[in-house]
Amino acid sequence: MPIVVDDYTWRQTDNMVVIRVPLKGVSRNKVDVFSDDIYIKVTFYVLIINLIYLKFFLSSSVNEGKSECTISEDEIVFQLHKMENGTWEKLEADLSKEEN
Repeated sequence: MPIVVDDYTWRQTDNMVVIRVPLKGVSRNKVDVFSDDIYIKVTFYVLIINLIYLKFFLSSSVNEGKSECTISEDEIVFQLHKMENGTWEKLEADLSKEEN
């Protein structure tokens, strides 16, 4: 059964969002990242049977071409460039269970 991660921090400026996800006991070689302009999914493979994941449906769109994801030995850092300048009230969009 997969484990959902909610151990992350985020901050923002008028034109950028930065998300930091710690890699506790996970090798950077065991991390898979998928993203587009409103969705991010990170999958961690721990041992053979454990699957851990983190996903975000972002509040607003980001410019995927300008955005970056850096994976170091101890964390993943997303530097997301907002499509429109401004402050987000929250990181994730409000979605129904069907949409999520």
